[in-house]
Amino acid sequence: RAPAGAAFQADPLRLLRVYRFAAALGFAVDEQTEELVARQNELIARVAEERTGHELELIMASHRARDTVGAMAATGLLFAVIPELEAGVGMEQPASHHLDVFDHSLAALAWMEKIEQDPAAYFASYPEVMADHLARGRRRLQLRWAALLHDLGKPASLTIDEDKGGKITFYNHDRAGAELAEKIGRRLRWRGEDVRTVAELIRQHMRPFHLGNVQRQGDLSLKACLRLIRHVGSLLPGLFLLGMADALAGRGQERPEGVERDLDQLFGRIEKVRREKVEP
Repeated sequence: RAPAGAAFQADPLRLLRVYRFAAALGFAVDEQTEELVARQNELIARVAEERTGHELELIMASHRARDTVGAMAATGLLFAVIPELEAGVGMEQPASHHLDVFDHSLAALAWMEKIEQDPAAYFASYPEVMADHLARGRRRLQLRWAALLHDLGKPASLTIDEDKGGKITFYNHDRAGAELAEKIGRRLRWRGEDVRTVAELIRQHMRPFHLGNVQRQGDLSLKACLRLIRHVGSLLPGLFLLGMADALAGRGQERPEGVERDLDQLFGRIEKVRREKVEP
């Protein structure tokens, strides 16, 4: 609870600390305080980017990342610090999705938190690889950022094909999203490794789905597996973790059946190729 109405004017960083304390300590935010955040969220522009970035990192690394980010969105504070996300609010998606672009991104973050807690529940193929990947460095944090920002490029990539009954497409949204993520990371003074990793995960995040389609048709070649391994390198497990969160966050009526199973099987196939053909 803010003790005085001028609390945020005295130090606008407190706008973010409201949510950082809630996330890290399990607090609920006082209703009047949230109303005050909503009225004064533009004050956050006065804060140095590195201080803003530090508070956001603590929120994203907490056990309540999705709920806290959602609460920040409800007061407009999230869009005051990452305005690129607001364009996805209310943006309709194809029938394979049941949520708009922004809510889908929040759902992907929520699923990423769950997957990180128990990767073996989602990947029967080489679960130890996923656990080892998540245990290294800052990968959990990087994957959460990638989940939240993975569809940043959709608003700029939206096309509606009237010749196909108004079909919605987002061609090349992965590339556009990677560029936006890089800009956000640099603006918030992320570490260089975080900027590069999050951007690359977003840039490549559609590839498991494309290869999954090929695999379902029985046409997945050794060459295609090797190409993906070469392009993503050590990020291979993380790419499939992101793909799983993305898949679980899409529950539209025209969603293909068995997407999660296909991702698991595809990772198993590619990891086997990596061990047998690349490691030696």
